[in-house]
Amino acid sequence: MKQEKITIHVCDETKKINKDFICEKSVLLKRMKYFEKYLNENSSADDIDISVHCDVQIFEWLMQFINALEEDKPKLDLNNIVSILISSEFLQMEDLLDLCTKFFSNHAQEIVKLPIDMSCISSSVQKRIANHISIDTLEDLKDKKDKLRSKLFTKKLEILMQDELNSLSKCVQCASLFSIKHRDQLVCNKSKIFIDFYGNIIARHMGDPLFSLDKFIN
Repeated sequence: MKQEKITIHVCDETKKINKDFICEKSVLLKRMKYFEKYLNENSSADDIDISVHCDVQIFEWLMQFINALEEDKPKLDLNNIVSILISSEFLQMEDLLDLCTKFFSNHAQEIVKLPIDMSCISSSVQKRIANHISIDTLEDLKDKKDKLRSKLFTKKLEILMQDELNSLSKCVQCASLFSIKHRDQLVCNKSKIFIDFYGNIIARHMGDPLFSLDKFIN
């Protein structure tokens, strides 16, 4: 059965280049979910006119990625990672977005040193990067202009807080922060001391019911 082809007109306003890319309709529907709202099973390629404003080289890389066999797919590198990351989210390329967030997490130190604006990386993508990156790596991350480090720390904390035992509370007696998981192992220096059934001295933190974790994180 003959596969229907779709022509995508790419306009690179920065380089003042226009280029057309041809791709099978079925591949676009499967690999770039963004186009689903424009392409449906009943629409004819003759009735569709798709124009994209994008860097031509980046879009060419994306076309190679969705059309090539696994061993022939183009590789991510420090020069293209941020652009590919943002494009993969916009075009809803879930498999590529996952590869990008993992690559970003593994090369975070090299990437934050690049003279690139990181403000266009969305909150949801920041969270995905934070999910892959370790706390130790974040601690060691040197980001002088704080382009991303504090945002990743916030997202990492949000992820940790999803576990109820990691939930933070503030002691109403001494104002210290403590996690539910470690409450029984900690000592509050302003708590009333009592002795349990086994003769252990207990001085526990008491959670402040007015404490807001969201306000604290912000």
